[in-house]
Amino acid sequence: GRRAELPNYTAPIEVNFQGTPLESFINEDWPDFDSDGMPYGHPSATEADFEAFPGWVPFGTLGDEESPFLMCEAGQAPCAVAMWEQDSAELTPVADSLDAFLAALVV
Repeated sequence: GRRAELPNYTAPIEVNFQGTPLESFINEDWPDFDSDGMPYGHPSATEADFEAFPGWVPFGTLGDEESPFLMCEAGQAPCAVAMWEQDSAELTPVADSLDAFLAALVV
C-alpha cells in the first residue's frame, strides 16, 4: 500500500516488498513458465545480471506489470537504493540510504 516517487515516473508508483514477483529474484531455481507455458514471476527476473552489481540485492518490485525493480546496496552502509531499468540494464540512483527511501514512502 506504499508508493514511492521514482526517476522516470510522473507520479508515485506502488512498491511491493513481498509476493511472487519478488520471490522469483531470490530463488535461483525459479522457473520462467508455469505448466501452461505462461510466464510468471517478475518480468525482469531472468534478464537482470546480478553479477554486474556485487553487494546489491533486489528488495522491491513496482506496480503490477513494471519491469524495473528496486535494489539495495546491502553489502555497505548506509544501504543506498537504486532502480534497475530494463532498457539500460543499469542502476538509477533513488536514495542515498535505505532509511531515507523508507521515510519518503507515501500512502
